[in-house]
Amino acid sequence: MSTHNTPAVQKVVDSVRRLIQTGALTAGDPLPAELALAEELGASRNTVRRAIEALVRAGYVERLPYSRPVVVGDRPIEGTPSRNEIHVWVGQTIGDFGTSAFLRGLSAALSCTPYRMSVREPSSRSADGTREERRFLLEALRSPATAAIVMSRDAYSDNGDVLEQLSNAGMPIVFVDGAPPRLPRSDYVTTANLLAAQRAVEHLIELGHHRIVCLTDDLVPAANQERFNGYRRAMTQRVAEVAPTVVVAKDLPAESPGARPAAGPFAEGLNRIDYFGILATRLAGAVLAKDPRPTALFVTCDALAFDVCAFLEGAGLDIPERISVVGFDGLARFGSAPCDDLTTCLQDFEGFGTHAASLLLDRLEATQPIESRRVLLDAPLSVRSTTTYCLPQFVADEMLKANGA
Repeated sequence: MSTHNTPAVQKVVDSVRRLIQTGALTAGDPLPAELALAEELGASRNTVRRAIEALVRAGYVERLPYSRPVVVGDRPIEGTPSRNEIHVWVGQTIGDFGTSAFLRGLSAALSCTPYRMSVREPSSRSADGTREERRFLLEALRSPATAAIVMSRDAYSDNGDVLEQLSNAGMPIVFVDGAPPRLPRSDYVTTANLLAAQRAVEHLIELGHHRIVCLTDDLVPAANQERFNGYRRAMTQRVAEVAPTVVVAKDLPAESPGARPAAGPFAEGLNRIDYFGILATRLAGAVLAKDPRPTALFVTCDALAFDVCAFLEGAGLDIPERISVVGFDGLARFGSAPCDDLTTCLQDFEGFGTHAASLLLDRLEATQPIESRRVLLDAPLSVRSTTTYCLPQFVADEMLKANGA
């Protein structure tokens, strides 16, 4: 089994690697004494000792008799496998905040190993992702340096035949945040979407909400389907008298991008003509047309929830006084939201990368076959200011009249 570094050990490893890479320590130089390194880096001697062992395993330094560990170089010279490339496909562009966090986690976990990442992304959101993903997979299949593959794939791609070829060739594959095809020698890291969604909707029910509607862009992606299933389970178990209702944006008629006013703290980041802005216009219209209107919404992703909030406040529905909203992702952590007000489920994007690396390294170092594994990461609910107690109907009606909505 592979050995993975704690954050404290990894910090020391990275600091020593920087000394090597910048030339402060060159091949043949002994490392500073453990005590000196510990004092300089603000770490314990035990942490420094474990970091040195990690550097030895990775080939950056070597132990010699009667001497402190000696620098080999900034790249491992011996022991580097001939197949040393981890090919990574991301279905979203690298600039996407969740994707960036995932790659940070993956890179940190692989940083002190003989393997290096090779990352590919679609050329644009409008590109044919299936075709570009297929090209990536075929190149990985043909490359003599490919050690393993990490796939954060598009929900609509259909390249199962190439993935099967890779699996039959003995290639370890880890799928991240998307339902994988059934393949041997493959693993899967994702969020516990159903349980997190159920917990979010139960939060709304505990606030007194019964008319809760689920909003989504599409139910084809497995994550969205699982989140809807979590919503449905909470409603069925806790509010049996109200039928679960989902509104799917792609099933609704198009609206003019400028037809609906926007207001409130989420309006600042609104882009009416991007993917989520266009779909949020339709969803807001569907919510406003419902009679009776829902008192709360569970939205399957934050980006959609932000824009729905802006359009609902533009229509005079104050959030959360008139309608509570819960999202899913936790994008405000990355500075990618107009404000940090949204109650939401916090996905562990960086954990996707950390766990994907752990699964891959286990397979690459295994001497016996390993069964396919599935890792589910928690997405805890972060309660902010878009949810509150459900108002009695007569109070809501009076507020409705006062606002003219």
